Amino acid sequence: MATNTTNYGLTKPAYSDTADIADINGNMDTVDSEMTKLSNSVAVVEFGDTATQAISNGTYVVWKGNLYKANQAISSGATLSGKLTAVSGGGLNDVYSSLNSNLGVITTDVNSSGTSVASATWVTIKTLELTAGVYVITGDLSFTSNEAGIRILLIDVTENSSNAYDNSVLASGRSDLNKTRIISLNATTTIYLRAYQTSGNSLTVKGKISAVKFKV
Repeated sequence: MATNTTNYGLTKPAYSDTADIADINGNMDTVDSEMTKLSNSVAVVEFGDTATQAISNGTYVVWKGNLYKANQAISSGATLSGKLTAVSGGGLNDVYSSLNSNLGVITTDVNSSGTSVASATWVTIKTLELTAGVYVITGDLSFTSNEAGIRILLIDVTENSSNAYDNSVLASGRSDLNKTRIISLNATTTIYLRAYQTSGNSLTVKGKISAVKFKV
């Protein structure tokens, strides 16, 4: 005689039962429905005051170190305040709180107007001053389109470019470069995002440098 699973009531035929396609299809429909509910309620992480993506009603959201549940549909770019309900207690909230306590604030500086970089010349595009700690640092550079020569993006703790090929990304003729480094700092330090190119002409370079601090 067939029995049912405890949580979702899936049909479990007995060994003496004849296979029934209806039972199999019914189990599949239940699994599909429950997986859809799960995928629609997974947690997203938000650091700022506005949503960086559309969030469905009922979705769990990790926001500013705490676990919340969206109490309405939230469109991308909308403010989060008043649209999230705090989830109190429970192991899941403890896990998220512990994880977030080891993740520091994201620090970002952007050069959106652009800086002129002469051919065969190193130029600092942006800097970040960071306190002691371990960081994941990401740098982005966007060069004026020009297919000649090489491009180098450097992330370093000094404006001395002698270590460029250790801490940089090099490409020929590309317009956009990206580099990520993990850096451990023992004291407050200035991090430099630098650009170099050999197109034979001056190129305008825009850039962004971001750092995430981890507590250890």
